[in-house]
Amino acid sequence: EREGKILFDFAKIEKEHKELEKQITIYNYSEINSLDNGSQISTYEHPKFFDYALKYSKKEIFIISPWIKWIVMQDKTQDIENALKRGVKILFFYGMGQNKDIDNKSKNFLEDMNQAYPELLSFSTTNQHDHSKIIICDRDWMITTSFK
Repeated sequence: EREGKILFDFAKIEKEHKELEKQITIYNYSEINSLDNGSQISTYEHPKFFDYALKYSKKEIFIISPWIKWIVMQDKTQDIENALKRGVKILFFYGMGQNKDIDNKSKNFLEDMNQAYPELLSFSTTNQHDHSKIIICDRDWMITTSFK
């Protein structure tokens, strides 16, 4: 670091992340059910838990995130709507206290879903400086992570 070397090549990490996301299969989802209480998972495993919750939840999903961005949401829109059609309640809590915590496309999509499924989908900002990322699925399991 003192020599000015780059410690992390974020372009490489992003590329690896996209490759790992492509490799998610039903086998990976089955591994979720075999995790022990307090299991540690890698950063790259978090997206499959989000996918799993949307595809297989039966009652409710709580999602807490500093941001809601279209780059993530656009691939999840059909899964979100399918979960709502199954009667799954989805609650999004987001924000770091800034207007840019949710982009317009995501906000428009969530407003449309809220209008179509008012009893099932809600989203609101926490207006807190909260960097936590949490998914709770059917109150059966929870994933939580953050850096401070």
